[in-house]
Amino acid sequence: MLSAVMCLMCGVAVEPAEVRGSDVRAAIDVLSEAILAAHQPGSHWDPPRMPAGESTRQHLGGYSALATLALLTAGHDAQAPPLCHAIAWLEQIEPDGTYAVAFRAQVWAALPDRYLPALQRDIDRLTSSFHWEQGGWDYLCKPVNRIPRVSPSTRHVAVLALHAAAERGIEIPRPLLERVEQATIASQHDDGGWSYYEGEAASGSMTSAGVFSLLLVEDLLGRAKDRRAGEARRRAMQRGLDWLDDRFVALPCPGGGRCAKFPQYWLYALERLALASGLRTLAGQDWLREAVATTLNRLCRRDDTGTWAVASGNSTSKLRQRCFGLMLLHRAAAPLACAHLNLGDDDVAPASSLVERLATEFEHQTSWQSVAMTDPVDVWLESPLVLATGGAPPDFLRPHRRAIAAAIRTGGPPPAIPEVVKLTTYLNRGGLLVAISRSGGFAASVRQLAALAAPTGSWSRLDRTHPALSLLRPARPSPRVEAFARGGRPLILLLTGPADEALTNIWAMATERTPFPARLDFTAAAVAPNAAAAAEIDVTFAGNSHVPGAAEALQAWSLRTGSGLRCRAVPLAASHESSGLVVISAQDLEEDWGEIEQLLAAGRVVLLATPPGTEQAAVDHAAAAGISLTGPHAAPWASEFAASWRPYSRQHGLARPGLDLRMGRAGAGELVIAGSDMLHAVLDRPVWGVHGHDAATSRATFLSLAKHAAQPRGGAPDGRQLPATPVAATMHP
Repeated sequence: MLSAVMCLMCGVAVEPAEVRGSDVRAAIDVLSEAILAAHQPGSHWDPPRMPAGESTRQHLGGYSALATLALLTAGHDAQAPPLCHAIAWLEQIEPDGTYAVAFRAQVWAALPDRYLPALQRDIDRLTSSFHWEQGGWDYLCKPVNRIPRVSPSTRHVAVLALHAAAERGIEIPRPLLERVEQATIASQHDDGGWSYYEGEAASGSMTSAGVFSLLLVEDLLGRAKDRRAGEARRRAMQRGLDWLDDRFVALPCPGGGRCAKFPQYWLYALERLALASGLRTLAGQDWLREAVATTLNRLCRRDDTGTWAVASGNSTSKLRQRCFGLMLLHRAAAPLACAHLNLGDDDVAPASSLVERLATEFEHQTSWQSVAMTDPVDVWLESPLVLATGGAPPDFLRPHRRAIAAAIRTGGPPPAIPEVVKLTTYLNRGGLLVAISRSGGFAASVRQLAALAAPTGSWSRLDRTHPALSLLRPARPSPRVEAFARGGRPLILLLTGPADEALTNIWAMATERTPFPARLDFTAAAVAPNAAAAAEIDVTFAGNSHVPGAAEALQAWSLRTGSGLRCRAVPLAASHESSGLVVISAQDLEEDWGEIEQLLAAGRVVLLATPPGTEQAAVDHAAAAGISLTGPHAAPWASEFAASWRPYSRQHGLARPGLDLRMGRAGAGELVIAGSDMLHAVLDRPVWGVHGHDAATSRATFLSLAKHAAQPRGGAPDGRQLPATPVAATMHP
């Protein structure tokens, strides 16, 4: 790619597939430092002399507003210099340009309430300078008889300011918004794109600006606007998205022309649109990775040690690019709050509403994305929960209704439905499906999906004290919420009624109120460089586990880190044929205890990873078998790493020092009982209410115990216990 070639001249280029959250965070720091370093002695970022082609009248205050907004967006303290000085300077000046006024208005909207009068004044200027006949703004923020050329770009930044002001409670005239919508749709090209000026070819940046302006107007007008206008708006937005999907490349700006001179504005405009509309791919590419990699390679450099620095140059153009780049990277670093799964009834409002509520009410910046049944499960798992809405059963279930009903009624094999297989895989790997029902038919289909995906699960009605309805604050009004759970962990939540208030609690429950990794931190499992050389150590997950995906998750982690574990899941009876550690999560110890005793008599190491609430039954069976249990403090294999707990366990006082294990010898065999969750933990999918160690501790425990189990059982010739090979626990995501 061109950006990679450019970057190779000054450092080591980063490819889109290689981008990690750590790269983004490092680039945010160096770009912030570069912007701060460009602060002028006069307490602002305006250049001493405007670049060629830019007048002081149009752009006075514009660079300072843009730099201030970029730093505020990235989380810098408005009360610390030089930001506080720039804000004071912006209060003293009176800019004349639409860009400058619009960006300054967004600065006021990001500050405390005492700046609301200043925000109101800038919004009044934007509304009074709006040209009703042409449906846009001139470059100068003042009433004019005629705008020589109406640009989607000035309309874009002005609507951004209006939207930011509306979020702070300032009323925006509805007729103005309706006129903006009409003019934006009218200026769309026959091919679906928008151009900077009438008569030019459409470009990526102007098409992004056009679609995003319509999205913002839709949000401000509300979705209940008259049906005919709403359909015209949605058709225009879809045509614009199709234009981008047909032509997307990160660099240069599609369509070229004037917009090719401003590549960073193109990526900034694209990101605002794509994140707001939940897009994941354009032209079959992960647009976010492409945009972030291009930004990193254009504005920064990385040396061969992986250290990031800002690219050379201190021109006004560089300042503008760095500001747009900083805002892009900051939003790219935000985690996903949820994914919206399109089941044929594509109502994305709950996903968008959740992101908005988390931002405005809880000051938590997130985004969302749409996923499809054709996307890999790894894509679904990039967010803490998947939302699905519906007023009718999904199309993929309808041809199989009778076969599904027969399978559920008789317990026979279900029909082979690829979508159900994918949903099963998602739930087994720790996913949470939140289904918002608008009809009895959709709710019934969700129940069928649950029965097919997890036959051992069960439904229950949640009361108002459940975390899903109360964790952050009581949900009022409250929907009817039913939970489908297995092994103490909810897999599906079925909501009927007003869902918005409950969704924030459900998000907090699915993240344990802790930051979820950014999307760029999720990567496909790749074999570590030393994985081939690592000795393979067997870990057998035996029986009908209440966490079917645990073996797969531990195997994926082992491949990423080269830890050398070979994990497989087998029926309990087949575990006698395996070697190494045997992990059993027995649903019925009365039935399975005989098999466990046979394994111990054969000198095996058996880990009983008990479902929540069943530890005492395992302890009682061990006592009845004459097995004396102690803590793990004396075991060399358990003393090589510090144990840490998930937030729920810590906040509720359930966490204890060290590993929550009990161990005992049974002849040549050894029994280990886990009193807290280990299987859910290796999925690394937290959920409020499931008590246990964190993922790193559970993985390290499996690794250390598996290495111990691979050693010969029994004692040394002098009666001493054979020492375990010291293990350095690998704490890897």
